Amino acid sequence: MMIAILQVAIGLMFVFSLLSILVTTLNTVVANLLKTRARFLRQGILTLITDPELQAQFISHPLVRLVRLPMISPGYVASAAEAQDAAQQVQNAEVTQITWIEPKMFAQVLTSLLNEKSEISLYDPLLMTVEALPDSAQKERIVDLIFGLQSTGLGLEDLRATLYELPTEYQPHLFAALEPIEARMNDARRDGAAGGLLPLLEGVRRISDDAFRRAMKVIVGSAQSIDEAQHQLETWFDSRMGQVSSQFQRMMTLYSVIIGTILVLLLNVDTLHMTQTLWNEPALREAVSVAAEQAMQSGALQQQMEEAQRDAAAAQDPDAAPTLDSVESFEAILSELLSLNLPIGWAYLPVEGGCFLPAGQTVPSACSSPMNLWAYIPGNSPEWGSMIIAKLIGVIVTIIAVAQGAPFWFDLLNRLVRGR
Repeated sequence: MMIAILQVAIGLMFVFSLLSILVTTLNTVVANLLKTRARFLRQGILTLITDPELQAQFISHPLVRLVRLPMISPGYVASAAEAQDAAQQVQNAEVTQITWIEPKMFAQVLTSLLNEKSEISLYDPLLMTVEALPDSAQKERIVDLIFGLQSTGLGLEDLRATLYELPTEYQPHLFAALEPIEARMNDARRDGAAGGLLPLLEGVRRISDDAFRRAMKVIVGSAQSIDEAQHQLETWFDSRMGQVSSQFQRMMTLYSVIIGTILVLLLNVDTLHMTQTLWNEPALREAVSVAAEQAMQSGALQQQMEEAQRDAAAAQDPDAAPTLDSVESFEAILSELLSLNLPIGWAYLPVEGGCFLPAGQTVPSACSSPMNLWAYIPGNSPEWGSMIIAKLIGVIVTIIAVAQGAPFWFDLLNRLVRGR
């Protein structure tokens, strides 16, 4: 008696493990086909960077490649309407397979875009004025000094001294173009910021979205170096992406419930019917129990579970394409499940003469078979109502069991098999 109970329990746990692996595998296929991770990442970036212009530039940046669009450069956006249009483009564009951005990469790309933003407004006028000078060694030195000032915040006095060496007719335009840079550097010094932060702070100052500009001022405003500013951006990105990951996991849980429900209904995996069949058929019970123990002892079940979990995690690798492998794994596990010869699946077996027979006559077994879809149609069988109730209970129990996940059932099955 006790052995029979253990064999039934082992058989059911084995089925639940295989079904849970099937659901995980299908989740991977669906998530890859719908590019769910990539879509969540894009939405997370859009909620993080609320400035339309920066949204478009960041998401289309070649180092990010979140969408299939050429990079939208700072020079492309000239007005608020164009910025909104560019943001709409990246929101509607097809996403790539990119599912994760390193925090360091996020900080580098964002600071680069903000620096470019400041260059256009702050340094370009000076560089264009210098470009109009006749070619000379002095001109080359001035350009080098400007680039040094731009990247490190150092060399302002050397630049001024070199400009004073030029003919007087060039000086007014050059010093007029230099004046805004000096003013920003003086502001930065008053705020205690290093000179190398000037382009970044100027880029922040020129963000059009008020809320994002204030947020960026808080994040990078207290930094004393560009490295510290980037570190603070990385920390901010990490914390927000944690929320995106939680949202993604909730979505995948919903996918699991939906996919599990559909799979259980399509395969007609009825826990009540399986339990009854295993209990009433000792040979089948023994065969399923042996198959479960062999799968555990050989490590085959653990390997199937780990492969399904690896495929699910592989979506984080932009170069991985686990969909085909997942489909092949699904087919193999489904074949294994069906090979157990359990009462799984549907049949449609109309009963000639019907199921409402006079007393004393034997009612065909198809009239009450939990696998006969025909018997559930109202009016076809006198037991159709009770059959539907029993079927609902059976499949709901299976759905709840599958929702626990493959690791849960694998652990229980492992303990039970070892306990024997």
